[in-house]
Amino acid sequence: MVDIDEEAGKRLEKEITALHGEEAALFVKADVSVEEDVKRCVESAVNRYGRVDILVNNAAIHLIATLLETTTDAWQRTIDVNLKSVYLFSKYVVSHMINNSIRGSIVNVSSIQGIRGGLLSSAYAASKAGIIGFTKSLALELAPFGIRVNAVAPRAIDTPLFRRYLEARGLTEEDIKKRYLFGRLGRPGEVSRVILFLASDESSYISGEVIVVGGDF
Repeated sequence: MVDIDEEAGKRLEKEITALHGEEAALFVKADVSVEEDVKRCVESAVNRYGRVDILVNNAAIHLIATLLETTTDAWQRTIDVNLKSVYLFSKYVVSHMINNSIRGSIVNVSSIQGIRGGLLSSAYAASKAGIIGFTKSLALELAPFGIRVNAVAPRAIDTPLFRRYLEARGLTEEDIKKRYLFGRLGRPGEVSRVILFLASDESSYISGEVIVVGGDF
């Protein structure tokens, strides 16, 4: 587990190890957009567990702003955290997988906005669209090594990040009932189960795909 928030990361590590044992989780504080940090994360995982079979690229920030409100620095930071991190982690994990003949799985978390855009989200949507293009290209490149690469594109999931976006849009609970599939927001677990499927051998003949979680209509 990797995050820049050390307090939250350590807390989650403690919760998981309490349930499943000392070796069940490892938290590493890092900035996912910094190459040396990413190298250190991958090395830490290999040192602890001996190998890496699965990579889930999930780090993201959401800049909620119009184009004219978006500064160059804010745009670049969004691209660095959301997209550059996917490139960096994939690069160092793939190197490990190929060198050790590991037929692994990479799952990248995009967004419905990466497919069709979104209001007040030009930087975010661009980064998430980039993840989709990267996923499809990398799937082709790594197929000869037996490494699969897929993406999920959540539509409207009940997280603090998405709640801030709804608030900025002025959308209420009544709007949610009218706008979204099943009249509610999706639950994080409904996304994680799709990620688990793509990470597992249950999806052994799937690569280069983007699965929308939440319905796109």
